[in-house]
Amino acid sequence: MNANLRMLPSMSLRTSSLQDRPTSTLQTAIHSAANDGKTLKRTRAVLALYWEPDLDEATRINSYGEFVRALSRFPEWAMQKAFDRWVDTQSRRPSPADIAHLASVEILVLRREIDARRGGPPVAPVRRRMTPDQARAVVQDCGLRMNEFGKIIGLGGDDLEERA
Repeated sequence: MNANLRMLPSMSLRTSSLQDRPTSTLQTAIHSAANDGKTLKRTRAVLALYWEPDLDEATRINSYGEFVRALSRFPEWAMQKAFDRWVDTQSRRPSPADIAHLASVEILVLRREIDARRGGPPVAPVRRRMTPDQARAVVQDCGLRMNEFGKIIGLGGDDLEERA
C-alpha cells in the first residue's frame, strides 16, 4: 500500500492540506477499498458512546450489520473520517444514513480538489426527482400506505397525493 495513502485516514483536513498531496494519491484514496471488519469495529465503538436502554442484543447486532451494509461502498478512510466528524459534532446516536452522508461528503471534498487541479467544473451532487409512481413504490417498500407516510411527514393523505 502506498505510504501516502496509509497516512490519509489519520491526517485530518485541519492538519494536512489536500493541496500538499499529489493528485494520484487523492485518486487512489477515492478508489481504495472498504474494510467491513474495521467498519464493524468502529460502529461498535461509536454506538457504545450512546445509551441504548431498549435494545436487546439481537437488535444491537442487526443495527451493526446495517451500518456495515450502508458503509461498504466507501473507502475505509472516508468511513473513519465520517465517524470522527459525527462524534466531534453530534450528540445523538447516528443512523447508517447519517454516517454514509458524511462519508460521501469526504469523497466529494477529494473529487472537488482533483477537479480544481484539472481546471474542470466542480462536481455537483446528482439529484434526480422521483416520479409519483416511484415515490409511491418507495413508500410501499417501507411497508406504509401513502396516508400513513403523510402523517409521518406532517401532510394529510390528500395533500400528499397532490404533491406526488
